[in-house]
Amino acid sequence: QYKAVNAKKEIFTLAERQLLLDYLNPINDIYSLGVQLDFYLICRSAELRALRWSDIEGDYIKIQTQLLEEQTMNDDLSFNPRTYENVTHIKGNTDYGFRYMPLTDGAKKVLERIKEINPNGEFILMSEGRQLTTVTFNRHLKAYCEAVGIDPRTRHKIRFTVASLLYKSGVPATTLQRLL
Repeated sequence: QYKAVNAKKEIFTLAERQLLLDYLNPINDIYSLGVQLDFYLICRSAELRALRWSDIEGDYIKIQTQLLEEQTMNDDLSFNPRTYENVTHIKGNTDYGFRYMPLTDGAKKVLERIKEINPNGEFILMSEGRQLTTVTFNRHLKAYCEAVGIDPRTRHKIRFTVASLLYKSGVPATTLQRLL
């Protein structure tokens, strides 16, 4: 059944996306650049945060790993510290366990800026020698949304936004299915 998008602010509109990108462009930190890169790719959070420089192959980036976060609760209802593990498979139905994402000119420019501030990192999105976490990524995204006066959404809504914008611009559903 067809479901109207953005009835509950589920995705960013094209205008909101551009407003955020314009606001973030002069900010040169890993979180700003991570949000910008996210608007050019169709990645899950775990995939985006596990991207390595070695995943870039010409005009494509190979989505082949994800950063899994886990936290367990003890019998006394306290929590153990979160653990993080990079695993070499991705979620979804892929025949090969990976997919290729084309890199647009915008994505390439953001990657160049990230490389300037993270020249020696194994992973593309790192802060203080560690991969970004979902919580900190979403916290920064919320602050950026509030700064430009739009309703905050999680970074997962960026994935839906990119897919919706590509569909509206004429990208066939079968192509989107492979990208997603």
